[in-house]
Amino acid sequence: MLETAIEVEKYLGLQEGFFHNLQLEDDWSLIVKLNSLIETSCSAMLAEALCKPELMDAFSQVQTGNIKNGKLAFISKLRLLTNKETKFIETLAWLRNRLVHNIGSTQLNISEHLAALSESRRKECEQHLNLSESITFKGVKYSGREVVASFPQQAIWMSGMACLHSICIQIIFGQKRRKLLDAHITELKKNGPIILNEHDFKIEPFP
Repeated sequence: MLETAIEVEKYLGLQEGFFHNLQLEDDWSLIVKLNSLIETSCSAMLAEALCKPELMDAFSQVQTGNIKNGKLAFISKLRLLTNKETKFIETLAWLRNRLVHNIGSTQLNISEHLAALSESRRKECEQHLNLSESITFKGVKYSGREVVASFPQQAIWMSGMACLHSICIQIIFGQKRRKLLDAHITELKKNGPIILNEHDFKIEPFP
């Protein structure tokens, strides 16, 4: 999966190792920079999914949002990512906004930020950031409770890598789809202009 994260870096013109080096950042920087990377990647994914890479800058101006608005609404309707992945992105963006609007947050780690939330919201965040699941790290298996207490930043980084893997695949699919469409249009043009009849100028009912 790390290889696909590197592919996303190349696509976005980022310095090689940007994602890998997030592991070395403090918790505040990890959340802010990872969110920025995933947001930009989502803009690229949406533009490629619509076979219009030139729309990337326009999508970059759209907030992440949720499944009802923002980039995540487009992602959800186009079924580009799973519900689990969209929830991860949504929660990461929420946490990022909470951090950047509180200057004192730079002194706290992720566990302390989560502990300051209400119990229900904390559990939601832990679930959607995949902190409540057991994981294997450096050959050792840890329970969800141990993940939250000991190294939530590593777990979030790993979930971010999995998310970037899915985004990279969708970007590749979009590029392949665009090439196929361009090839078919080129072939159609060889047969002469496309003729439209009067009955063609009617809008089909929405399915």
